[in-house]
Amino acid sequence: MSPNFQTWQILNNVRKQGCNMNIIFILNADQTMRLLKFSDKHRMLDFRTKFMLLHDRRLFTKQHHALWTKIINVVFIRKYRLKEMYELSTVPYPAPIKGTLVTLRLDIWNKRNFQKKTDLYIDKVSDLQGNLLKVVTFNYIPSAIKNPLMNENDENSGYKKGLEIEVLRTLGSAMNFIPVIYEPLNWRTEQWGKKQINGTISGLLGEVWSARADLALGNLHYTPYHLNILDLSIPYNTECLTFLTFESKTDNSWKTLILPFKLNMWVGVLITLLVGGFLFYAFATAHKHIEDNENLIKMIQCDIQKTKILENKPELLTENKTIIKNIDIIKHTVKYPKIIKEQKCINEQTKNNQFNNTDVTGLYLFENIENSILYTYGMLVAVSLPKVPSGWAIRILTGWWWIYCLLVVVAYKASMTAILANPDTRLKYYCNNTI
Repeated sequence: MSPNFQTWQILNNVRKQGCNMNIIFILNADQTMRLLKFSDKHRMLDFRTKFMLLHDRRLFTKQHHALWTKIINVVFIRKYRLKEMYELSTVPYPAPIKGTLVTLRLDIWNKRNFQKKTDLYIDKVSDLQGNLLKVVTFNYIPSAIKNPLMNENDENSGYKKGLEIEVLRTLGSAMNFIPVIYEPLNWRTEQWGKKQINGTISGLLGEVWSARADLALGNLHYTPYHLNILDLSIPYNTECLTFLTFESKTDNSWKTLILPFKLNMWVGVLITLLVGGFLFYAFATAHKHIEDNENLIKMIQCDIQKTKILENKPELLTENKTIIKNIDIIKHTVKYPKIIKEQKCINEQTKNNQFNNTDVTGLYLFENIENSILYTYGMLVAVSLPKVPSGWAIRILTGWWWIYCLLVVVAYKASMTAILANPDTRLKYYCNNTI
């Protein structure tokens, strides 16, 4: 039975934080065992850390003996019935469990003081007191080499040579234990083993996972797959492995120009370009329409004045190259100076109107929607305009558009520099358990 989600979160946080002490005070011993077995199955708690539990006889039944070979740094607290005294005990590791598990008393708490004042968590693995440890392995060169000419009476299943066999002998001499080597069932087909449909593990790893073996020799590497099943010792050998593969066919070098911005950013830039081009076209059209109306009004006024002059003195506008008419014109100039002044004003206004019409056509770059979008895109890629547009509305919009283009270009160049400085690798790396 699995714990609830809140308890699972607590166990997960304890594992991540790396707590060195786990205090579990649950009155129901069955719930305590379910919690410990769930943690053992899913590797939620580190059983190499220290534990403190409430003493209960149901914790030491035969079906739970395998668990107390993994949790050895544990202290059980038991309260005496008639006295205010507490007994502190632990499992008798490394002594083997035969029949009934009897805890080993460590100390007694009485009147706010310990009687013996002993160390509650002593080192139990430095000296195993010459006990037997079951070691599982199979014929795997160079870790463990099996003698092909072995007899039935040969000890350790004929395994006398191999790199890890020598390491095992050295450990047995240093930690004072006697290894008993055996082979797992169906080791020729299962070898290291794998997870089964029913949740168990076969092969060499299954022997350690089910606590039938104390140690395993099999050239095991530090991978998440192995660490989720069993605890590994300190590495006796470290190698740097490099895996070379063919270059990925999905080469994305052609995407370098669009990698600085994500899809949402490119869509925003495109929409802004279209909206900006339309605004320039709208402002240019409106400004030209206003100026055309003003010029039309001035031309009408000049035509009215010209008509009046022609009605009064039509000979002033006729072109005659004879000397007599030139003399008449001089006379009329002296006689009617005000009329001649008005005529000059009309001629100058007519010339100005013609100049303005040609000048407006040259200055307005956004009269067509195609040219408007083209010049707007040109400013975005840092291409200057051939002429500064007339009209203050368009000039103000141009200034703000230049500021927007500056920000976009700077952001694009900065992102492009970062991508070129740290390109994505195109080599594929694989974990050991997937090779």
